[in-house]
Amino acid sequence: YNHLLTDRFYLGLTSGFLYDEIADIDYRVNLYPTLGYYLIKNDITKLAIEAGAGYTWEKQGGISDDYPGARFAERFEHAFANGAKFYQLLEYIPRFEDFGDSLLAAEVGFEVPVTSKLSWKTTVRDSYDSSPAAGREENDLTLLTGISYALGAAPAPNKCKICRRIEADKPA
Repeated sequence: YNHLLTDRFYLGLTSGFLYDEIADIDYRVNLYPTLGYYLIKNDITKLAIEAGAGYTWEKQGGISDDYPGARFAERFEHAFANGAKFYQLLEYIPRFEDFGDSLLAAEVGFEVPVTSKLSWKTTVRDSYDSSPAAGREENDLTLLTGISYALGAAPAPNKCKICRRIEADKPA
């Protein structure tokens, strides 16, 4: 969630939940308020940077832990004329007490519209955990692909012929 303060500055709230059997993560929940700034912001391209502080709760390798941390992120999005979108995210979340104990995630993806509500989405995500569960790898590469559905607002009702004619006859 992001709330614009000015045309470029915004306050945001980032949260997440992760369960990963392969990495032996029973849960990882985080909540990070952030301050963000759009370096580029127009109808076609957006590039933003974010920073904030928050909290993480996790159970990894059978050990429960919680800690305050920082969050630094960069987001990029570019829209194409046909409605397709390319997006990218880089996120670094270190513990406050030890910046070397951190999570780092990089993600790139494409979203291509199929209909006005359905899109085909493909994402590659690389996650790095500097302190994984015992016997697990630090790096985790994930390929996700599927269909997303836009819930968006209901379309405006069709206007009657008389209403359309009155609007067409109005002076500009």
